[in-house]
Amino acid sequence: MSNRVEPWGQKPWNKNPWAKDTGETYHAHKHKKKKHFRLRALMFKRRYIFTDNVHPRKGILSFILGVIAAVALIMCVKAAFDAGGVANIKYGVATLLAFGYSIAGLVLGILAMKQKKIFKIFPGLGIIINTLNILTVIFLTVMGSI
Repeated sequence: MSNRVEPWGQKPWNKNPWAKDTGETYHAHKHKKKKHFRLRALMFKRRYIFTDNVHPRKGILSFILGVIAAVALIMCVKAAFDAGGVANIKYGVATLLAFGYSIAGLVLGILAMKQKKIFKIFPGLGIIINTLNILTVIFLTVMGSI
């Protein structure tokens, strides 16, 4: 095979990525329109992201730890409320574990925010959720000691 480039800019042996095993090559003049009916509300345009940004793993982990800790705190508070305000020792241990998860999630969220070329949605949500969890545990501890 030669390295000759065709006039339309595509090498003939490059396969069309959208073709269904027909072996055809991609050429600009061979666009076909789809013939099936779609509702206008259900049509989605392909969205391309022209950036090198990524979702950082530390930020995603921060968000997940915050959600796990929030669910644990909600379940502990509900269980203590259902028991008439008397919390069992296992609810206190679960609250301390949720507090530890929140601190770890907050640290991971801050470390993720310091990275370059990232999307900041997950680290930001992780920082917010973990901060609220920590404040909730502090509030519950102060109110429980009164």
